[in-house]
Amino acid sequence: VRKVGATPTQIVIRDKVELESSRLVRKKRRVARTLFPNEHVDTRFPMLDLRPKAVTRTIIGNQNMLKLFYSLQLLWESLVQNEKVVGKKYDYVLIVRDDSNWLQEFD
Repeated sequence: VRKVGATPTQIVIRDKVELESSRLVRKKRRVARTLFPNEHVDTRFPMLDLRPKAVTRTIIGNQNMLKLFYSLQLLWESLVQNEKVVGKKYDYVLIVRDDSNWLQEFD
């Protein structure tokens, strides 16, 4: 990375993402508890599949999707804060997921 003049400023590997830390997730879950009191709070958002055999995997999939995007939000907020501290905006930002598989060089 440094050979091409880039400077990595942050590497984040999270063991756990606490969705209840997100104000938006807490709000969506409050609404879900009110509208659907007999369902798990993550049954209908962001994906909805109420087929009996699909409900469990839908809940898990919804939680994983929310964790992914909440993690990206936290990372982006950290980036913006770092720009303020340094006093300079980034020209480029590369966010790489741990499940990315690079099959060839990219330019």
